[in-house]
Amino acid sequence: MKKEIFEVNRRNYRIIWVRLMVENCTVNIFSAYAPQIGCSDEEKDRFWSDSGGNGKGTSRRKMPCRRRFEWALGQNNRVITRIHGGYGYDERNAESERIVDFAVSKDMVLVNTFFTKRQEHLVTCKSGGRSSQIDYLMYKRKDLREVKDCKVIPGDHVSVPHRLVVMDLVMEIEQIRKKKMQGPKRIKWFELKEIELCEQFKEKVLEELTHEIEDVDEWWNRTMEIILRVTREILGESSGKMFENKETWWFSEEVKDATKQKRKAKKRWEGTQMEEDWMAYKEANKLAKKTVAIAKDRAYDQLYKELDTKEGQGKIFKLAHMRNKSTKDITHIRQIKDKDGNVLRNERDIIRRWEEYFEALLNDENERFLRGDGHKLWTSHRNNKS
Repeated sequence: MKKEIFEVNRRNYRIIWVRLMVENCTVNIFSAYAPQIGCSDEEKDRFWSDSGGNGKGTSRRKMPCRRRFEWALGQNNRVITRIHGGYGYDERNAESERIVDFAVSKDMVLVNTFFTKRQEHLVTCKSGGRSSQIDYLMYKRKDLREVKDCKVIPGDHVSVPHRLVVMDLVMEIEQIRKKKMQGPKRIKWFELKEIELCEQFKEKVLEELTHEIEDVDEWWNRTMEIILRVTREILGESSGKMFENKETWWFSEEVKDATKQKRKAKKRWEGTQMEEDWMAYKEANKLAKKTVAIAKDRAYDQLYKELDTKEGQGKIFKLAHMRNKSTKDITHIRQIKDKDGNVLRNERDIIRRWEEYFEALLNDENERFLRGDGHKLWTSHRNNKS
C-alpha cells in the first residue's frame, strides 16, 4: 500500500503517524512509544500532552492507532467498560489510568481487550521470566464493528521481548457518487464516410449557396453558418458525455444484460443469505465473465480487421500515441494537495491544481529597481567586491 501513502509526520522520537488513502477514505495510523514507569513525571506529562494533538488537518473518519504503553491494564479493569472489553492479561497498575483517560477523551477503545484469547495470544512482552501485556492497539469506538479480530502472534517478534500484535479490519468505505461529466457537443464528421450521407450533404449545401454576396467576409461567414447548420441536421451531434473509463469501449448489449443480472443476483443473495441464491449468483457471475470474454474477443477481431484496411491506418498511429502517453509519469499522479491541504484524487482536479500553482508561481511580481538604480546598485556591488 506504499502508493497510497501521501503524508508521514514525525512529531518527536516517541510519536509518529502516517496518512494514506484507501478508496475515497483517508486513514490515519498513529504509533506512540510511551515513557517507562521509571521516567520522570515531567516526561510523562509531555508525552500525553503531545499525544493529545493530532496535528493540523488530521481529524478524519478513520483513525486506527497503535500505541505501546509500559503500564499493564490487566483483566480486572472495570473502570470504564466503554473502552475496555474485559479481556486482558496480568493486573492493572496505578499509572494505567492515563491510558483510560486518553481513550475516553478520544472516544477510542483498547482493541486487545475485546476478544477472548488464550494467554499466549494476549501476552505482548516476555522478558526475564515475566509475561505482560503492554502493547495495545486502539481504534475509534464508532467504527469498532469493523474490527473482526485482534491477537498476538507468538512466533513473530518485533524485537527480542516484544511480539507482533495484529488487528484484522473490514473497513466500510463511503461511496462517493461521481458527477456526470458533460463536454461540448461535437458534429459527427466521420459520418461523411457514408456515400449516401455525403451526397445528401453536398446537395443540401449547394442548394443553400445559391445566393450571391460580393463582400468576402460576409460570404465567408454566411458559408460557414450554412455548412455547420447542414452538417448538424444531416450528420447530427454527439451527446457530450465524457467517459472516464475508456476500457469499456467493447461493451455490448449482451454484456450489459449479463452484468445487470449478476448485480441483481448478488443483491438478492446479500438480502437472503440463502444457499440457492448464492448458487444463482455464482452462475450469473460465471456467465457475465464468459460474456465479457466473448465480447472482448469479438471487438478485438473487428479492430484488427479495420487496421488492415486503408482507413484503419490512422488508428495505428492513434493507438501508438495512446500507448506512449500511458507510459508517461505525468499520468501516474495518484493524489496531490490543494492550497488548503485537502487531498485531490480526481485527474481533472489534479491538473487544475497544477494550473493554479504555476499561474501563481510565474505571474508573481517581484520587487525590481528602475534601470538607473539597478545599474548603480550593480556597479556598487562590483566595486565592493573588488
